[in-house]
Amino acid sequence: MILKKVYNNYINTSINNYRAAKKFKSLFNGRFKSSLKSKGFDIINCGAQRSGSTLLNLIIEEILKGKLNCSTKFCNTEEDYIGTIIPNGTIGLIKTHNFSHIISQRIEKGKSLGFFTYRDIRDVIVSHIQKGWISDYNQFFESGKYNYYLYNSILYSETNNILCIEYEDLFYKKKKSIKSVAKKLGYNLSDSEVSSIIENTSIKNIKNQISKLQYDSLKNNLVNSETNLHSNHVNDPTSGKWRDYFNDEEIAEINRKASQYLKYFNYEL
Repeated sequence: MILKKVYNNYINTSINNYRAAKKFKSLFNGRFKSSLKSKGFDIINCGAQRSGSTLLNLIIEEILKGKLNCSTKFCNTEEDYIGTIIPNGTIGLIKTHNFSHIISQRIEKGKSLGFFTYRDIRDVIVSHIQKGWISDYNQFFESGKYNYYLYNSILYSETNNILCIEYEDLFYKKKKSIKSVAKKLGYNLSDSEVSSIIENTSIKNIKNQISKLQYDSLKNNLVNSETNLHSNHVNDPTSGKWRDYFNDEEIAEINRKASQYLKYFNYEL
């Protein structure tokens, strides 16, 4: 327990420490080499939390529908992921929000196909508040959530061979995004196929699908164990809602505290 606390405190101090600690942990995992040698192939959705990663996952599932037998597995930890690497001949669709050195290495070596979504962190903060995960923007920074969000996002975006998609493109340039995802997966979709995917992954249809799932109580959330979707997983997908949600003084403080993320992903300050 003490060792875990020291590890968590260390990795939360800088992105270099986070990267080094994640790599160190992977290298000392007894199954690290075997995970890289495994002939199992998977598709990994590494999208940041509240960045449209659920929509991306549904788009991938729609593209693969009728083409490959592929089900989604959500992984919170690297150990969870290692346990999902499937023998040769089958395809796994993995979703995670946390950076893993093993996942990054598999994507770079062509063992996995990687996708990453990102979003204006000010909208992410509003989404966290609307979900009830935090009470105000200060909690996002004081709890350490910001640092983890920053580190995970930058490290996945820097991974070679990963397809990065901005939230705004995923929602407002959906046709283009779907074609980009399909191309990465090795498929050239017709206009009618793209139109069908756009319809099937509309917010209305996603909310309808979510309403039909069964949920269990987990950490003050109602979560479907098979999909890891929450009962209120999709609330307000509007882009730029932070402008109306926060006042000028709050925006200035958030911009200051989140400047590294905003600058890195080219969001206005």
